[in-house]
Amino acid sequence: LSARSPQPFCEAMASLRQRFLDSPVRPLAGLLLLGGTACVVRSVVKRAARQKKTGKAVVLGLGYCGGAVARQLALGGLEVLGTTRGQPNAEDARAGVRTLVMDGSSETASAELLQAIREASVVVATAPPGEAGDPFLTDAALAEALAAAGSSGALLIYLSSVGVYGDQQGHLVTEATPPAPRTARAKRRLSAEEAWRALPAKRLAIVRLPGIYGAFRGPVAKASEGNARIVKEGHLFSRIHVDDIVLLCQVLVDPHGAPGLFDAGPAAVINCCDSDPAPQHEVSAFAYELLGRPVPPAIPFDSAELSAMQKSFYEESRHMVNSKLIEIVGELNYPSYHTGLPASLEEERRLSRPGVLQRLLAPAALLASAGGRIISACAGEKPVRIALVDNGSLKAEATLSLRRLAADLEASLRSQGRNFRVEGGCGPLPG
Repeated sequence: LSARSPQPFCEAMASLRQRFLDSPVRPLAGLLLLGGTACVVRSVVKRAARQKKTGKAVVLGLGYCGGAVARQLALGGLEVLGTTRGQPNAEDARAGVRTLVMDGSSETASAELLQAIREASVVVATAPPGEAGDPFLTDAALAEALAAAGSSGALLIYLSSVGVYGDQQGHLVTEATPPAPRTARAKRRLSAEEAWRALPAKRLAIVRLPGIYGAFRGPVAKASEGNARIVKEGHLFSRIHVDDIVLLCQVLVDPHGAPGLFDAGPAAVINCCDSDPAPQHEVSAFAYELLGRPVPPAIPFDSAELSAMQKSFYEESRHMVNSKLIEIVGELNYPSYHTGLPASLEEERRLSRPGVLQRLLAPAALLASAGGRIISACAGEKPVRIALVDNGSLKAEATLSLRRLAADLEASLRSQGRNFRVEGGCGPLPG
């Protein structure tokens, strides 16, 4: 139990403890309680989630990070509405998150979404900016609704990137470090931050994130696919476990969670990074060791075959300082990748149990089914070549990567007696 434990949860545990202490046969009572505690607690938490909501939140972008934040806010007692460009996530629905499908344009910014934003006490924006700017502020109706929410006192949380600091040559970086973006991607991020600052908001938290990892995403996911280890001497990467992003958002949403954060002005910047910046090749080696696989030899950066986007990450080095974050949250769940990666692997294994894995691999199964229909339609014609093309996402989730989808599709087709080779990647297609 902690100070942030839900009240119904605390009451349930106190009741269980008293029942145990009052029992005339404590050993037997202890066994019974141990066996039933998990069921009782789950029931209490679910009942608490069904109780009257204490406020409204809107999460703009239910991706890997946004979905995790939305689910926790819903379980914490808020009425949560989220947006997505894809299909609604069943896990979000089970947590009580309502989902609207939209793409950030006025054509799909429904009246329901605009009204929800105006009434929200919390708005979290997770989507990266495009060439036209922030996908939510470039639309007049959405921008107006966000301005109305901010001016009414709603907490606005914008998830940005530490890339806005540019290359600091390994020097210490705090929230006071002037931004110096080098890449077009980072410059768009800084412009988006400035656009959010321009809103008449009374409370705006700009959360700058490094590489995000967790179950099925990050170093363990990449190691499971056999990714190369790139070495660049003196280079540092920062990272953060998705659970600690959720933790920060929980504290920010709590009316008593971050006292004094906005005393200096309506906008506050927070570097949300763990306490252990490290060279990527060391983190990668640790991930291979966790999986029980041989650690592949390191490849020097200068001779590595990398895309322009991959190279841009290695061309910038920063030693992120998270003292402000620690002051706000107290303690991270995973202050280092040495604790965060094992937890991620354990979560992957838990989710990979029968019944759960099928849900996670549903996109691959659908793709394989579609591939079978395409090939059946082309029967008797020339051999079919299937190309899976990355749409530009930087996400590294193993279950949704091109390599995994290609392997699943190829296996499915071969199981049907069709000997096809499927290629997927983010570089130029061969031939």
